[in-house]
Amino acid sequence: MTRPDATTSPTATSPSGEIPRDGWVSFFSKFSREHAQAPVIVEVLAGGERRRLADGLGLIGITANMQPGDETIDVTVDNVGKRVTHLIHKPSWVRVADEGQRAIDIESPEGTTHIVLHGPGKPTATAQRAKRAPGP
Repeated sequence: MTRPDATTSPTATSPSGEIPRDGWVSFFSKFSREHAQAPVIVEVLAGGERRRLADGLGLIGITANMQPGDETIDVTVDNVGKRVTHLIHKPSWVRVADEGQRAIDIESPEGTTHIVLHGPGKPTATAQRAKRAPGP
């Protein structure tokens, strides 16, 4: 798979294009708050095949762990009260795949993980408080 054009820089209000590595932690934190419990599809595209890992499960969160040598992105969804986490090891890039911030692609040696929101979330009290809090 070829790397997308990284010339489009995301803005604070409407990200599109590649997310800079040093912005992954804050991007995923904000994305997770804004889309808490939204139904998602999580797919991995590798070796010309598409493998669906989740379909319609509620998003718990996406977390970037940036410890050098052990970098991972964790995608956690709710499966009937049980959390299920997909680990993406050694991610090389993250990009918002559409203007409406409804899809994210994460590239790693294992393939591309594609996350698509397909419905509104049910914001938790924490997410609602975070939205009301003044931003930087």
